[in-house]
Amino acid sequence: MNHPVRVLLMAWNFPPAVGGIETVARHLADGLPGCGLDVFTIARCAPEGSDDPGIRRPERPGLAAYQLFAWREAWRRLRTIGAEVIVCAGIVNAPVAWCLSRWFRIPYVLLAHGSDVAHGGWWYRRVMRFLFRQAAGVPANSHPTRQLLEGIGCRPERIRVIHPGVDVERFRELGDAELQAWRVRHQVRGRRVLLTAGRLIRRKGILEFIEQVLPALVRQYPDLIYVVAGGDATASLVHAERLLETIGRRVGQLGLQDSVRLLGHVPDDTLREWYYLADLFVLPAIPVPGDVEGFGIVFLEAALARTPAVATRLGGIPDAVEPGQSGVLVNPGDPEALTRAIVELLDDPGRLAALGGSARQRVLDRFAWPAIVRSYADFIGEVVVRSREGGRVG
Repeated sequence: MNHPVRVLLMAWNFPPAVGGIETVARHLADGLPGCGLDVFTIARCAPEGSDDPGIRRPERPGLAAYQLFAWREAWRRLRTIGAEVIVCAGIVNAPVAWCLSRWFRIPYVLLAHGSDVAHGGWWYRRVMRFLFRQAAGVPANSHPTRQLLEGIGCRPERIRVIHPGVDVERFRELGDAELQAWRVRHQVRGRRVLLTAGRLIRRKGILEFIEQVLPALVRQYPDLIYVVAGGDATASLVHAERLLETIGRRVGQLGLQDSVRLLGHVPDDTLREWYYLADLFVLPAIPVPGDVEGFGIVFLEAALARTPAVATRLGGIPDAVEPGQSGVLVNPGDPEALTRAIVELLDDPGRLAALGGSARQRVLDRFAWPAIVRSYADFIGEVVVRSREGGRVG
């Protein structure tokens, strides 16, 4: 082969939509060319316009419009330029990729994120198992996700655990003056701050945390404020819950209006400031049938701001939070243990600071995006070589 490996990247989950899958897809589109791959990306509609001239997008929003556009553009690309591999950023792209892989005799790689493998529904699970098992390569975002894949019959040698990464350049060290200015602007001067960030879906356990843990914390620390950055998952295909109003109403019923701040969706720069302002990042995830916390990029972002985490030992969270180095993990469904872990850290500023420092260094050492994208590039290259040598595409 006298040309770089040509990759057709299909990404329904792509900015301007917000989420962990979208972040991974964005970095693959941007980073794989720097690893020597020739990447052609088909992404979702950007209603407000896009400054990505190298990315093909449909003009109309919606999944149906995207699938039709993706099929047409991918077919045209494969007929004219060709590709050695199709990469699907998520399960939504896999049906089109499977059809194209059969027709053009090229392999496809399907990223696994956790909830896509665990999601319920008889028809969905039947199709999902088939698509993952037919993929020539399956990057899993955590070791628990790998176990789920093996449980549905994926061949172990086709699975590779590749954790998500984080933009370390966005999180510089701050001086005290700048940090205090942010505290004044966000009206949290002199207050202890707990932060949760992410889409408001049931498995995050935010409502249960407010009901079962927060009242005791507020009694012990009257200055404490719990900040929730994130809105309802309105763009999700699998999460129908709308929790923002429910959570707000429950906060009022419990008389916690002065101790809870529901921010809704916030810009990335604003969320970054909250990471620095928080004393602890909290993710009290709970077991939900058919759903799972696959990893949690938010833990890495918080760690870069020297904010350690207290979370539940569930799904891929133990891959993101290393007990004793980047935070504390407790068993899900144990509000007393969660309360105790938070209190012990807030009462020990020395331990809290040390944990924040080691959390930041862990991310710098292991989760910078250039290294993560290189792992994807290496794996994609292996899939291409294996497919060429074996004469099989699935």
